[in-house]
Amino acid sequence: AEEQEAAEDAQRSASELQHLRQREGQLQSELEEEQKKRRIEQEAAEDARRNALELQQLRQREGQLQRELEAEQKLRLAEEQEAAEDAQRSASELQHLRQREGQLQSELEEEQKKRRIEQEAAEDARRNALELQQLRQREGQLQRELEAEQKLRLAEEQEAA
Repeated sequence: AEEQEAAEDAQRSASELQHLRQREGQLQSELEEEQKKRRIEQEAAEDARRNALELQQLRQREGQLQRELEAEQKLRLAEEQEAAEDAQRSASELQHLRQREGQLQSELEEEQKKRRIEQEAAEDARRNALELQQLRQREGQLQRELEAEQKLRLAEEQEAA
């Protein structure tokens, strides 16, 4: 009877040991997956910070160029007004307006380009968030399935015992 009890204890210990080793492997895999997700999120946050810094620098440069442009325009207009008669000033103003139209067209195209880039970045962020949500849902589903499988196995082991 003692031998049988010792054998049963040894079998239970071996079974529990095997179960704990499997659980350790599973938890290690889950840990690595979470670390991978965290790295991805950190990279995305770093990209967003770099983009924000670059956008800030571009806006500052745009303001600086606008101020320099306005200063240049003021100097040129003052010189034209001093040197030219009424007709010459009118022709010069017409030329200036055409240049300004081209410049404004260029600035408009640059702003549209920036907006498209920002929209693409926002769309990337939305896709990343959706994928992250789906991965989290899948992780939860797998965890529930795993727990259900463990309960079934334990119930079958208890029934068999």
